[in-house]
Amino acid sequence: MFVYRLFNTSSGAYFFSSNSTEIDIITGQGWTNEGAAYQSPSSGSSADLHRILIQGSGKHFYTANSDEKLILQASSGYVYEGVAYQVYSSADQSSS
Repeated sequence: MFVYRLFNTSSGAYFFSSNSTEIDIITGQGWTNEGAAYQSPSSGSSADLHRILIQGSGKHFYTANSDEKLILQASSGYVYEGVAYQVYSSADQSSS
């Protein structure tokens, strides 16, 4: 699965998504789809990348740390949006 990078020309912010419906909806509404940024792992030891909305800012926070996700879920001002996509885990680090 490919992860796409979108750029907001008004705010200068970047947004990453692998959700084609979401990408189609926001492209052209201030966002420019810059194409595939990288490919999400499909095998091996991957980890969930969690997407969290910072309320009132329109910005997102991403984490693969489950403890950090739980802390933010319990905090006001943050809205957990689910798993964005898979990322490589530390178990996949190269030995070279």
